[in-house]
Amino acid sequence: MDDVINEFIAEAREGIEAVDAKLVRFEQTPDDPDLLGDIFRLIHSLKGGSGFLGLMRLQSVTHAAENVLGLYRDGTLAVDAASVTVILDAVDVVRAVIEGLADTGVEPEGDDRALIGRLDRIYAGDSAPAATASAASRSLLERVGGEATLDAACEGALALLVTVPVTGPLFAGIDLDRVQAEWREALCGVARATAAPGALQRALAETFGEALTTHEAAFVQAVRQNLIDLEAEAEAVDMLLAAPPAEREAEPARADRAEPAKGPQTIRVGVDTLEGLMTMVSELVLIRNQLIQTLRDQPETPFAGPLHRLNQVTSELQEGVMTTRMQPISGAWAKLPRLVRDLASDLGKRIDLVMTGEDTELDRQVMELIRDPLTHMIRNAADHGLETPEQRRAAGKPETGRITLLARHEGGAILIEMADDGRGLPAARIRAKALDVGLITPAQAAAMSDAEARQLIFLPGFSTAASVTAVSGRGVGMDVVRTNIEAIGGAVELTSVEGQGTRFTIRIPLTLSIIAGLVVECCGERFAMPQASIIELVSANGTAGRRIEQINGAEVLRLRDRLLPLVSLQALLGLEPPEGPRGEACIVVARVGAFTFGVIVDRVFDTEEIVVKPTASILRHLKLYSGATILGDGSVIMILDFKGMAVEAGAGALLNGGEEATVDAGGGDDRSEALLVFRAADGALKAARLAGVARIEELEPSALEWADGRSLIQYRGQLMPVLCADGSSLTEAPQAKRPLLVFSRGARSLGLMAKEIVDIIEAAATAELVGSSTGVTGSIVVAGRATELIDVDFYWRRCDGLAEPRPATQGAEASSAAAPVRPTKRLLVVDESPFVRMLLAPLLAQAGYEVEVASDPEAALVLHDAGAAFDLILADTSHAGPTARRMAVAFGRASAWHATPLLGLGVQSLSGPPQEALLSDVAEVLSETGAATLAQDQEAA
Repeated sequence: MDDVINEFIAEAREGIEAVDAKLVRFEQTPDDPDLLGDIFRLIHSLKGGSGFLGLMRLQSVTHAAENVLGLYRDGTLAVDAASVTVILDAVDVVRAVIEGLADTGVEPEGDDRALIGRLDRIYAGDSAPAATASAASRSLLERVGGEATLDAACEGALALLVTVPVTGPLFAGIDLDRVQAEWREALCGVARATAAPGALQRALAETFGEALTTHEAAFVQAVRQNLIDLEAEAEAVDMLLAAPPAEREAEPARADRAEPAKGPQTIRVGVDTLEGLMTMVSELVLIRNQLIQTLRDQPETPFAGPLHRLNQVTSELQEGVMTTRMQPISGAWAKLPRLVRDLASDLGKRIDLVMTGEDTELDRQVMELIRDPLTHMIRNAADHGLETPEQRRAAGKPETGRITLLARHEGGAILIEMADDGRGLPAARIRAKALDVGLITPAQAAAMSDAEARQLIFLPGFSTAASVTAVSGRGVGMDVVRTNIEAIGGAVELTSVEGQGTRFTIRIPLTLSIIAGLVVECCGERFAMPQASIIELVSANGTAGRRIEQINGAEVLRLRDRLLPLVSLQALLGLEPPEGPRGEACIVVARVGAFTFGVIVDRVFDTEEIVVKPTASILRHLKLYSGATILGDGSVIMILDFKGMAVEAGAGALLNGGEEATVDAGGGDDRSEALLVFRAADGALKAARLAGVARIEELEPSALEWADGRSLIQYRGQLMPVLCADGSSLTEAPQAKRPLLVFSRGARSLGLMAKEIVDIIEAAATAELVGSSTGVTGSIVVAGRATELIDVDFYWRRCDGLAEPRPATQGAEASSAAAPVRPTKRLLVVDESPFVRMLLAPLLAQAGYEVEVASDPEAALVLHDAGAAFDLILADTSHAGPTARRMAVAFGRASAWHATPLLGLGVQSLSGPPQEALLSDVAEVLSETGAATLAQDQEAA
């Protein structure tokens, strides 16, 4: 029978969550018979299951609720807020009984006669049950003001106790948000008669242990006083906080009896198993990386085939395990419609909650950690953000305020936006309040911008509320939101326009276990940077205006007509500079919240999937590191934290200090973001959000293959589908090389072929016209031209379901395309610029050449003396002076290479794409039979 009860509890929990949200939706759309039918069936199933198991209390409540729903279904009872509220109260009781059954194995006792009486009066035709109910018939939860009042009392008591010198030290290292939730649940359990009196005292004992002995009365009195201040009935408060000694003595025995029922159930056993499996997969990824590194060092090894297969299987296994951990974000949003409904009723406001992207998936661990921050933000938006119907009418707004929740994938992370169309955040009022309570000085207030002033709401204890309400106003909440989000590697961005509304943008990682990282080097030390925060890589080589400048002693870079603040990784970490001249700097441009800055490094390697290991305890006080990882060669490197780097560099005040932006909770967004503009094969201009593009590659025609009606290429050890801009599979190889936009989700990649890359611009990505064709979200204006904004999700759906037959006429081309590209020519690249070497070598290798790289002329001479031979040498001949002389001396001594063609490299303006021009030059030089006598005397150049 235990297995039957456990199965009933699991199904009941799922059903109750569904009923909660469906009832709120049904109240808004009472003419939806299908929705009502779903609610009726769920309640009926609960009643039938509880009757079969002999759970009489549960059966009585569900039976009374089912009677009222039957009247709705028959059309004999009009749907109104009062009757729906009573059914929601019944759902709360059912939920509490289910949780009590799960905890103890037996149905908890309780008196539901008042609730059943209210339901029966509605069934008998009384349309105003709440107004006729006497104080004696009202439940204890009603008499103390409801769950919102209990939550507010706990919040107020905590805010007071933390500041009192006697009790304050007890809270050191304790999560206040968790404690508040435990106190609230304990009080709600007593109020609903699902927990024995003294539940609050038991919760206090579990949290503080023996330290509570002399302070328990102070804790209880703090809660009591807050309840009285919130106008709860004094007699009801005494009943709620009563703690009979007999119950305390009996509690251990009841806990002992309940323990056997807990054993076989609980999903926590399954989650632990899943966590263990994820740990093993993480270790397997580390081993895979080491083997792939070995394969790079020894490409001709006979184990190349099995290693590639192992790489593919490991990626598939990793993706499979990650999929089992992924859950729709709707799980974290399930209780929000009910919360908004109750808040609207308590505050006397009209609120419409619009949720978009409920199917967006993220890691279960991440989702659990964002539940409470989202709840805090919704409560603040309803209480502080939205106006009353009268105020909105006077401001020329609709009487119903709107709160919008949006979730989507963007650049390997989850982006959650919560916006309201309320009064916005008054910067002047926030600045004045902060000055009044001593959070800032008058000088700071005068120098502070409006955007910076709005960031003060994240400070602990700060609130602009004129009075404390049962919903908010104590200054406990927004600081917890930011702390919890940043604890999981996320960031919170705030934008607000007074009179129009406020928007919070939360960016959080998909998972906390395995992330994409960019490996960089500084002063001979390697580090990893989270790729989700990286916007682009820039070379500060002095060309195109990209050189590091000094402004008031601070380093900046002029990038696309903007000054980008720079942080030197060497100076930040106190690293010893290497001996000898340093090459040109590589700059990693990153964004933390709304703050964009660059990090100066010496060298950039490649992106890798890295397994995040916790930082050693001796280093945890350093905010510059978020963890450590093991590379493929076995070396351990630290993972840098961009936010910590910005704070250490003195830019902490700028973090999240977003620019002013127009806020439209209805979904409009005029904020600028980076867009990649490209031209499709048919010549149409299209744009993609740059944050969603993982890489831009060159598509070699001969690299295309076809399998099962799909066009594919081998990309990083895996098969990657390649699609046209219209979402179809390629039917033939292009005549020339084409740019390939690579999008990534987890371990999977997708290629979108373009005709040419036009530009990268900053523009608003709000569609002015809704897209009418497939693969297009809408049309925008870019540089005065109508441009189609592509829908990346459309291409992923096409990738998953595409199965078009390949035309028979393409057999010969496919056969030739499937043939592997074998290196036929050996090239030597000599250039002192690490950025050029990093860019040029992979490009030539993809074109089918075997490439050797030398960082300077002396290194090239070492290769000559070792007997290396090449078909073509590419060297930087654009410099005059000592560099040119060193180059001439080295090649003069390399007598064996005097007959080898030499192609000069230099910085110049090319009319066409630089990559295509370069590869064309390489092919032309190699094809010339008389090229052996090319330019022997480079010193004169």
